[in-house]
Amino acid sequence: MTVAGLERGAAWLVLAFLLVGANLIGNLSAYAYAVVLLAMLPVLLWDGTMRARMWRPAALLYALAFLLLLLAFALSARQVSDLQYAGNFVFFLLFIPAVALLSSNAGVRASEQFAWLALIGAAAALGVGFYEVHIQGLRRAVGFVNLTNPFAMMSVMLGFLSLIGVFARKDLLRWAFLLGPIFGGGAAILAGTRAAMVMMACLSVLFVLYSAFTLKGRERNIVFAGTALLLLAAIAGTAFFASNLRAFSAFETLARFFGQGEAIDTSTEIRLNLYYGGLRAFLDSPIFGHGWWRHVEAAHPYMTDYVREHTQLWSHLHNDYINFAALAGVMGLASYVIYMSVPVVGAAKAPRDSQYAPRLFGGLVLATCYAVFGLFDVSFSMEILLGFGPICAAALLGFCVDEPPGS
Repeated sequence: MTVAGLERGAAWLVLAFLLVGANLIGNLSAYAYAVVLLAMLPVLLWDGTMRARMWRPAALLYALAFLLLLLAFALSARQVSDLQYAGNFVFFLLFIPAVALLSSNAGVRASEQFAWLALIGAAAALGVGFYEVHIQGLRRAVGFVNLTNPFAMMSVMLGFLSLIGVFARKDLLRWAFLLGPIFGGGAAILAGTRAAMVMMACLSVLFVLYSAFTLKGRERNIVFAGTALLLLAAIAGTAFFASNLRAFSAFETLARFFGQGEAIDTSTEIRLNLYYGGLRAFLDSPIFGHGWWRHVEAAHPYMTDYVREHTQLWSHLHNDYINFAALAGVMGLASYVIYMSVPVVGAAKAPRDSQYAPRLFGGLVLATCYAVFGLFDVSFSMEILLGFGPICAAALLGFCVDEPPGS
Protein backbone atom coordinates (compact mmCIF):
# COMPACT_ATOMS: atom_id res chain seq x y z
CA MET A 1 0.00 0.00 0.00
CA THR A 2 1.27 3.46 -0.88
CA VAL A 3 1.54 6.27 1.66
CA ALA A 4 -1.34 8.08 -0.05
CA GLY A 5 -3.48 4.95 0.15
CA LEU A 6 -2.65 4.53 3.83
CA GLU A 7 -3.64 8.14 4.51
CA ARG A 8 -6.94 7.77 2.66
CA GLY A 9 -7.82 4.57 4.48
CA ALA A 10 -6.98 6.06 7.87
CA ALA A 11 -9.04 9.15 7.03
CA TRP A 12 -12.14 7.06 6.27
CA LEU A 13 -11.59 5.16 9.51
CA VAL A 14 -11.51 8.41 11.50
CA LEU A 15 -14.75 9.59 9.84
CA ALA A 16 -16.44 6.25 10.53
CA PHE A 17 -15.49 6.32 14.23
CA LEU A 18 -16.44 10.00 14.48
CA LEU A 19 -19.89 9.89 12.88
CA VAL A 20 -21.14 6.30 12.73
CA GLY A 21 -19.41 4.97 15.81
CA ALA A 22 -20.31 7.88 18.08
CA ASN A 23 -23.45 6.43 19.65
CA LEU A 24 -22.68 2.82 18.76
CA ILE A 25 -19.56 2.56 20.92
CA GLY A 26 -19.86 5.79 22.89
CA ASN A 27 -16.70 7.12 24.47
CA LEU A 28 -14.69 4.35 22.84
CA SER A 29 -15.20 6.16 19.52
CA ALA A 30 -13.15 9.13 20.73
CA TYR A 31 -10.30 6.89 21.81
CA ALA A 32 -10.53 4.96 18.54
CA TYR A 33 -10.06 7.95 16.24
CA ALA A 34 -7.47 9.41 18.64
CA VAL A 35 -5.40 6.23 18.29
CA VAL A 36 -5.66 6.39 14.50
CA LEU A 37 -4.59 10.04 14.44
CA LEU A 38 -1.65 9.47 16.76
CA ALA A 39 -0.55 6.39 14.82
CA MET A 40 -0.64 8.39 11.57
CA LEU A 41 1.19 11.41 13.00
CA PRO A 42 4.69 10.21 11.94
CA VAL A 43 3.39 9.57 8.42
CA LEU A 44 1.84 13.02 8.21
CA LEU A 45 5.00 14.69 9.49
CA TRP A 46 7.07 12.78 6.92
CA ASP A 47 4.77 13.85 4.06
CA GLY A 48 5.67 17.44 3.16
CA THR A 49 2.24 18.22 1.71
CA MET A 50 0.43 16.94 4.79
CA ARG A 51 2.83 18.72 7.08
CA ALA A 52 2.02 22.00 5.34
CA ARG A 53 -1.75 21.35 5.63
CA MET A 54 -1.50 20.97 9.40
CA TRP A 55 -0.50 24.55 10.06
CA ARG A 56 -3.41 26.82 9.30
CA PRO A 57 -5.05 29.56 11.38
CA ALA A 58 -7.67 27.18 12.81
CA ALA A 59 -4.94 24.82 14.03
CA LEU A 60 -3.12 27.65 15.74
CA LEU A 61 -6.35 28.75 17.45
CA TYR A 62 -7.02 25.28 18.86
CA ALA A 63 -3.41 25.18 20.06
CA LEU A 64 -3.95 28.56 21.73
CA ALA A 65 -7.12 27.28 23.42
CA PHE A 66 -5.19 24.34 24.85
CA LEU A 67 -2.29 26.51 26.00
CA LEU A 68 -4.66 28.91 27.79
CA LEU A 69 -6.09 26.01 29.81
CA LEU A 70 -2.64 24.57 30.48
CA LEU A 71 -1.44 27.94 31.78
CA ALA A 72 -4.56 28.37 33.93
CA PHE A 73 -4.04 24.93 35.47
CA ALA A 74 -0.39 25.76 36.11
CA LEU A 75 -1.28 29.01 37.88
CA SER A 76 -3.94 27.37 40.06
CA ALA A 77 -1.95 24.19 40.76
CA ARG A 78 -1.12 23.25 44.33
CA GLN A 79 1.15 20.43 43.21
CA VAL A 80 2.77 19.41 39.94
CA SER A 81 0.35 16.52 39.44
CA ASP A 82 -2.48 19.03 39.02
CA LEU A 83 -1.18 19.74 35.52
CA GLN A 84 -2.23 16.26 34.41
CA TYR A 85 -5.82 17.46 34.09
CA ALA A 86 -4.82 19.51 31.05
CA GLY A 87 -4.55 16.14 29.34
CA ASN A 88 -8.35 16.02 29.25
CA PHE A 89 -8.19 18.72 26.59
CA VAL A 90 -5.51 17.16 24.37
CA PHE A 91 -8.29 16.57 21.80
CA PHE A 92 -7.94 20.28 20.99
CA LEU A 93 -4.47 19.52 19.62
CA LEU A 94 -5.68 16.50 17.63
CA PHE A 95 -7.37 18.94 15.25
CA ILE A 96 -3.90 19.58 13.79
CA PRO A 97 -3.22 16.07 12.42
CA ALA A 98 -6.94 15.48 11.77
CA VAL A 99 -7.42 18.43 9.41
CA ALA A 100 -4.44 17.27 7.34
CA LEU A 101 -5.30 13.56 7.33
CA LEU A 102 -8.96 14.09 6.42
CA SER A 103 -7.96 16.35 3.53
CA SER A 104 -6.58 13.26 1.76
CA ASN A 105 -10.19 12.30 0.86
CA ALA A 106 -11.40 15.80 -0.01
CA GLY A 107 -13.39 16.24 -3.20
CA VAL A 108 -16.52 17.78 -4.66
CA ARG A 109 -18.76 15.09 -3.10
CA ALA A 110 -17.17 15.20 0.35
CA SER A 111 -19.98 17.19 2.02
CA GLU A 112 -22.56 14.73 0.74
CA GLN A 113 -20.47 11.80 1.99
CA PHE A 114 -20.15 13.48 5.38
CA ALA A 115 -23.94 13.93 5.48
CA TRP A 116 -24.60 10.26 4.69
CA LEU A 117 -22.27 9.16 7.48
CA ALA A 118 -23.98 11.53 9.92
CA LEU A 119 -27.41 10.22 8.85
CA ILE A 120 -26.27 6.64 9.42
CA GLY A 121 -24.93 7.69 12.82
CA ALA A 122 -28.26 9.31 13.77
CA ALA A 123 -30.16 6.19 12.66
CA ALA A 124 -27.78 4.03 14.71
CA ALA A 125 -28.42 6.25 17.74
CA LEU A 126 -32.17 5.77 17.37
CA GLY A 127 -31.66 2.02 17.06
CA VAL A 128 -29.53 1.90 20.20
CA GLY A 129 -32.05 4.01 22.11
CA PHE A 130 -34.99 1.87 21.00
CA TYR A 131 -33.17 -1.33 21.95
CA GLU A 132 -32.22 -0.07 25.40
CA VAL A 133 -35.64 1.34 26.32
CA HIS A 134 -38.08 -1.04 24.62
CA ILE A 135 -36.13 -4.30 24.63
CA GLN A 136 -33.74 -4.07 27.58
CA GLY A 137 -36.33 -2.16 29.59
CA LEU A 138 -34.12 0.74 30.69
CA ARG A 139 -35.95 3.87 31.82
CA ARG A 140 -33.69 6.15 29.75
CA ALA A 141 -31.32 5.35 26.89
CA VAL A 142 -27.65 5.76 27.79
CA GLY A 143 -25.77 4.16 24.91
CA PHE A 144 -22.73 1.92 25.10
CA VAL A 145 -19.89 3.21 27.33
CA ASN A 146 -21.75 6.49 27.57
CA LEU A 147 -24.12 8.54 29.72
CA THR A 148 -27.66 9.78 29.05
CA ASN A 149 -26.98 13.46 28.34
CA PRO A 150 -23.94 13.00 26.05
CA PHE A 151 -25.88 10.29 24.18
CA ALA A 152 -28.78 12.69 23.60
CA MET A 153 -26.60 15.63 22.57
CA MET A 154 -24.63 13.47 20.15
CA SER A 155 -27.86 12.11 18.64
CA VAL A 156 -29.18 15.62 17.98
CA MET A 157 -25.83 16.79 16.57
CA LEU A 158 -25.61 13.88 14.15
CA GLY A 159 -29.22 14.38 13.06
CA PHE A 160 -28.79 18.06 12.22
CA LEU A 161 -25.30 17.64 10.76
CA SER A 162 -26.84 15.25 8.25
CA LEU A 163 -28.85 18.23 6.94
CA ILE A 164 -25.61 19.31 5.27
CA GLY A 165 -26.80 16.96 2.54
CA VAL A 166 -29.79 19.21 1.81
CA PHE A 167 -27.35 21.91 0.71
CA ALA A 168 -24.81 19.54 -0.85
CA ARG A 169 -27.15 17.77 -3.30
CA LYS A 170 -29.34 19.35 -5.96
CA ASP A 171 -31.76 16.49 -6.73
CA LEU A 172 -34.75 14.90 -4.98
CA LEU A 173 -32.50 12.66 -2.90
CA ARG A 174 -31.50 15.71 -0.85
CA TRP A 175 -34.80 15.48 1.03
CA ALA A 176 -33.79 12.09 2.46
CA PHE A 177 -31.52 13.99 4.82
CA LEU A 178 -34.58 15.53 6.51
CA LEU A 179 -34.82 12.18 8.30
CA GLY A 180 -31.71 13.10 10.28
CA PRO A 181 -33.39 15.37 12.87
CA ILE A 182 -36.21 12.83 13.21
CA PHE A 183 -33.75 10.03 13.98
CA GLY A 184 -31.68 12.20 16.30
CA GLY A 185 -34.71 13.69 18.04
CA GLY A 186 -36.23 10.26 18.56
CA ALA A 187 -33.03 9.04 20.21
CA ALA A 188 -32.93 12.15 22.43
CA ILE A 189 -36.54 11.59 23.54
CA LEU A 190 -35.67 8.01 24.49
CA ALA A 191 -32.75 9.41 26.51
CA GLY A 192 -35.12 11.80 28.30
CA THR A 193 -32.72 14.75 28.16
CA ARG A 194 -34.52 18.07 28.39
CA ALA A 195 -31.61 20.15 27.09
CA ALA A 196 -31.74 18.18 23.84
CA MET A 197 -35.25 19.49 23.17
CA VAL A 198 -34.08 23.07 23.52
CA MET A 199 -31.18 22.25 21.18
CA MET A 200 -33.59 20.88 18.59
CA ALA A 201 -35.75 24.00 18.74
CA CYS A 202 -32.74 26.29 18.22
CA LEU A 203 -31.30 24.13 15.44
CA SER A 204 -34.66 24.02 13.66
CA VAL A 205 -34.76 27.82 13.65
CA LEU A 206 -31.17 27.87 12.35
CA PHE A 207 -32.06 25.45 9.55
CA VAL A 208 -35.08 27.49 8.47
CA LEU A 209 -33.18 30.78 8.48
CA TYR A 210 -30.22 29.30 6.63
CA SER A 211 -32.54 27.73 4.05
CA ALA A 212 -34.25 31.09 3.54
CA PHE A 213 -30.93 32.62 2.51
CA THR A 214 -29.45 29.73 0.52
CA LEU A 215 -32.41 27.94 -1.10
CA LYS A 216 -34.92 29.42 -3.51
CA GLY A 217 -38.50 28.92 -4.67
CA ARG A 218 -39.94 25.42 -4.33
CA GLU A 219 -36.96 24.06 -2.39
CA ARG A 220 -37.31 26.72 0.27
CA ASN A 221 -41.06 26.08 0.52
CA ILE A 222 -40.45 22.37 1.10
CA VAL A 223 -38.10 23.18 3.96
CA PHE A 224 -40.61 25.60 5.50
CA ALA A 225 -43.45 23.08 5.20
CA GLY A 226 -41.38 20.25 6.63
CA THR A 227 -40.20 22.36 9.55
CA ALA A 228 -43.76 23.53 10.25
CA LEU A 229 -44.94 19.92 10.42
CA LEU A 230 -42.07 19.04 12.74
CA LEU A 231 -42.93 22.03 14.95
CA LEU A 232 -46.59 21.02 15.11
CA ALA A 233 -45.57 17.48 16.04
CA ALA A 234 -43.30 18.85 18.78
CA ILE A 235 -46.10 21.06 20.17
CA ALA A 236 -48.50 18.13 20.15
CA GLY A 237 -45.92 15.92 21.81
CA THR A 238 -45.28 18.51 24.49
CA ALA A 239 -49.01 18.87 25.15
CA PHE A 240 -49.81 15.17 25.34
CA PHE A 241 -46.65 13.53 26.61
CA ALA A 242 -44.87 16.10 28.79
CA SER A 243 -46.02 14.36 31.94
CA ASN A 244 -44.79 10.96 30.74
CA LEU A 245 -41.68 11.80 28.72
CA ARG A 246 -39.04 13.65 30.69
CA ALA A 247 -37.49 15.22 27.59
CA PHE A 248 -40.64 17.16 26.73
CA SER A 249 -40.72 18.90 30.12
CA ALA A 250 -37.83 21.18 29.10
CA PHE A 251 -40.06 24.04 28.00
CA GLU A 252 -42.33 23.75 31.04
CA THR A 253 -39.23 23.90 33.25
CA LEU A 254 -37.98 27.04 31.52
CA ALA A 255 -41.40 28.69 31.54
CA ARG A 256 -41.92 28.17 35.25
CA PHE A 257 -38.43 29.36 36.14
CA PHE A 258 -38.59 32.57 34.09
CA GLY A 259 -42.28 33.18 34.76
CA GLN A 260 -42.51 32.33 38.47
CA GLY A 261 -38.84 32.22 39.52
CA GLU A 262 -39.07 28.70 40.95
CA ALA A 263 -37.58 25.30 40.16
CA ILE A 264 -39.92 22.64 38.79
CA ASP A 265 -38.07 19.70 40.38
CA THR A 266 -35.06 18.72 42.48
CA SER A 267 -32.82 18.41 39.42
CA THR A 268 -33.50 22.02 38.47
CA GLU A 269 -32.99 23.20 42.05
CA ILE A 270 -29.58 21.49 42.17
CA ARG A 271 -28.53 23.10 38.91
CA LEU A 272 -29.52 26.58 40.08
CA ASN A 273 -27.40 26.08 43.19
CA LEU A 274 -24.49 24.88 41.04
CA TYR A 275 -24.80 27.92 38.79
CA TYR A 276 -24.87 30.38 41.66
CA GLY A 277 -22.01 28.66 43.46
CA GLY A 278 -19.96 28.53 40.27
CA LEU A 279 -20.42 32.24 39.60
CA ARG A 280 -19.34 33.08 43.13
CA ALA A 281 -16.33 30.77 42.78
CA PHE A 282 -15.40 32.57 39.55
CA LEU A 283 -15.53 35.93 41.30
CA ASP A 284 -13.20 34.54 43.98
CA SER A 285 -10.55 33.73 41.32
CA PRO A 286 -11.52 35.46 38.05
CA ILE A 287 -8.24 35.24 36.11
CA PHE A 288 -7.19 31.56 36.20
CA GLY A 289 -9.88 29.88 38.29
CA HIS A 290 -9.51 27.07 40.81
CA GLY A 291 -8.41 24.11 38.69
CA TRP A 292 -9.96 20.71 37.99
CA TRP A 293 -12.18 19.31 40.81
CA ARG A 294 -11.36 22.22 43.14
CA HIS A 295 -13.66 24.52 41.16
CA VAL A 296 -16.62 22.49 42.47
CA GLU A 297 -15.20 22.59 45.99
CA ALA A 298 -14.86 26.37 45.67
CA ALA A 299 -18.55 26.59 44.72
CA HIS A 300 -19.84 24.44 47.60
CA PRO A 301 -19.83 27.16 50.31
CA TYR A 302 -22.40 29.13 48.29
CA MET A 303 -24.88 26.22 47.98
CA THR A 304 -27.62 24.97 50.30
CA ASP A 305 -26.69 22.18 52.70
CA TYR A 306 -28.77 19.64 50.75
CA VAL A 307 -27.19 20.45 47.39
CA ARG A 308 -23.69 20.62 48.86
CA GLU A 309 -24.05 17.13 50.34
CA HIS A 310 -25.62 15.79 47.14
CA THR A 311 -22.79 17.06 44.91
CA GLN A 312 -19.74 16.21 47.03
CA LEU A 313 -18.25 13.89 44.41
CA TRP A 314 -19.27 15.88 41.32
CA SER A 315 -16.57 17.05 38.93
CA HIS A 316 -18.48 19.79 37.09
CA LEU A 317 -21.17 22.45 37.52
CA HIS A 318 -23.66 21.38 34.83
CA ASN A 319 -23.06 24.49 32.72
CA ASP A 320 -20.14 24.91 30.34
CA TYR A 321 -19.90 28.69 30.70
CA ILE A 322 -19.92 28.67 34.49
CA ASN A 323 -17.79 25.54 34.61
CA PHE A 324 -15.03 27.07 32.47
CA ALA A 325 -15.24 30.32 34.45
CA ALA A 326 -14.79 28.58 37.82
CA LEU A 327 -12.35 26.04 36.42
CA ALA A 328 -9.95 28.40 34.62
CA GLY A 329 -11.32 31.93 34.99
CA VAL A 330 -11.20 34.38 32.11
CA MET A 331 -8.53 32.21 30.49
CA GLY A 332 -10.94 29.28 30.49
CA LEU A 333 -13.76 31.35 29.03
CA ALA A 334 -11.44 32.57 26.26
CA SER A 335 -10.50 28.95 25.49
CA TYR A 336 -14.18 27.99 25.33
CA VAL A 337 -15.03 30.85 22.97
CA ILE A 338 -12.18 29.81 20.67
CA TYR A 339 -13.40 26.21 20.77
CA MET A 340 -16.90 27.19 19.63
CA SER A 341 -15.96 29.87 17.11
CA VAL A 342 -13.29 28.06 15.06
CA PRO A 343 -15.74 25.89 13.05
CA VAL A 344 -17.84 28.92 12.06
CA VAL A 345 -15.01 31.36 11.40
CA GLY A 346 -12.96 28.72 9.60
CA ALA A 347 -15.88 27.80 7.33
CA ALA A 348 -16.78 31.44 6.67
CA LYS A 349 -13.20 32.36 5.77
CA ALA A 350 -12.65 29.31 3.54
CA PRO A 351 -12.59 29.66 -0.27
CA ARG A 352 -16.06 29.90 -1.82
CA ASP A 353 -15.98 26.58 -3.63
CA SER A 354 -19.01 24.42 -4.46
CA GLN A 355 -19.22 23.22 -0.83
CA TYR A 356 -19.14 26.61 0.86
CA ALA A 357 -22.86 26.58 1.84
CA PRO A 358 -22.99 23.04 3.30
CA ARG A 359 -19.65 23.53 5.06
CA LEU A 360 -20.76 26.79 6.70
CA PHE A 361 -24.05 25.24 7.77
CA GLY A 362 -22.13 22.39 9.39
CA GLY A 363 -19.96 24.86 11.29
CA LEU A 364 -23.03 26.74 12.51
CA VAL A 365 -24.72 23.52 13.66
CA LEU A 366 -21.61 22.42 15.53
CA ALA A 367 -21.22 25.77 17.31
CA THR A 368 -24.94 26.06 18.10
CA CYS A 369 -25.04 22.58 19.62
CA TYR A 370 -22.21 23.28 22.03
CA ALA A 371 -23.43 26.80 22.79
CA VAL A 372 -27.00 25.71 23.65
CA PHE A 373 -26.19 22.44 25.38
CA GLY A 374 -23.57 24.27 27.43
CA LEU A 375 -26.32 26.35 29.04
CA PHE A 376 -27.76 23.26 30.72
CA ASP A 377 -24.92 20.76 31.03
CA VAL A 378 -21.21 20.28 30.32
CA SER A 379 -19.78 18.95 27.07
CA PHE A 380 -16.31 18.40 28.49
CA SER A 381 -16.81 15.74 31.15
CA MET A 382 -17.06 12.95 28.57
CA GLU A 383 -14.53 12.17 25.85
CA ILE A 384 -17.20 11.61 23.20
CA LEU A 385 -18.24 15.28 23.27
CA LEU A 386 -14.85 16.70 24.16
CA GLY A 387 -13.23 15.14 21.11
CA PHE A 388 -16.11 15.50 18.67
CA GLY A 389 -15.93 19.30 18.37
CA PRO A 390 -12.36 19.72 17.06
CA ILE A 391 -12.33 16.53 14.96
CA CYS A 392 -15.69 17.34 13.36
CA ALA A 393 -14.37 20.86 12.67
CA ALA A 394 -11.33 19.22 11.03
CA ALA A 395 -13.67 17.19 8.83
CA LEU A 396 -15.62 20.28 7.78
CA LEU A 397 -12.52 22.39 7.08
CA GLY A 398 -10.22 19.71 5.73
CA PHE A 399 -12.50 17.09 4.15
CA CYS A 400 -15.54 19.05 2.94
CA VAL A 401 -13.62 21.09 0.36
CA ASP A 402 -13.28 20.77 -3.40
CA GLU A 403 -9.49 20.91 -3.21
CA PRO A 404 -7.33 21.05 -0.08
CA PRO A 405 -4.41 23.50 0.15
CA GLY A 406 -1.38 22.44 -1.82
CA SER A 407 -3.26 20.19 -4.25
